[in-house]
Amino acid sequence: MKDVTIPGGTAKLRDEGDLTPRQKKALKDAAFAVGPVYQRLRAQGTERALQESSLSATDLRRIRELKEATVCALLDSWSLDAPLPTESTIADLETELYDALVALIEAEPDNTATDFSVNPDPKAPTSGADGSSGTSSDEAPSPSQESSPSDGSPSATDSSSPE
Repeated sequence: MKDVTIPGGTAKLRDEGDLTPRQKKALKDAAFAVGPVYQRLRAQGTERALQESSLSATDLRRIRELKEATVCALLDSWSLDAPLPTESTIADLETELYDALVALIEAEPDNTATDFSVNPDPKAPTSGADGSSGTSSDEAPSPSQESSPSDGSPSATDSSSPE
């Protein structure tokens, strides 16, 4: 836990290792949605892309949702006389408090939830919050639907062969 000062009081931020599965899922979902935006910004050069306003309203919404999900997941407690925000109530906070919480998350160097380093695997479009490819085991293609390395068309795979 990390103690931080916020407008009107103090707050405790969780370490990422202390997140519940539900909190991790919310972060992974938000990170997966915004991953392509960050990759595009990185490819264009973030400063140039921002100056040219290449972000769509959807891109901006996804970035905001990731920041809000991160605040809600990492905020463990605070000294304020109000309930902790949820993803559905965080936008109702006073502007000064909202901005301070987002700034804390953005400044957190150990926050891997917003680490969108490029995955060296060219077939992996994004990296998830935990460094995964962003594809859950539920979404992974079945062995019989895997793409062949040469032309991308589906190829049958003998599931009985050792790997």
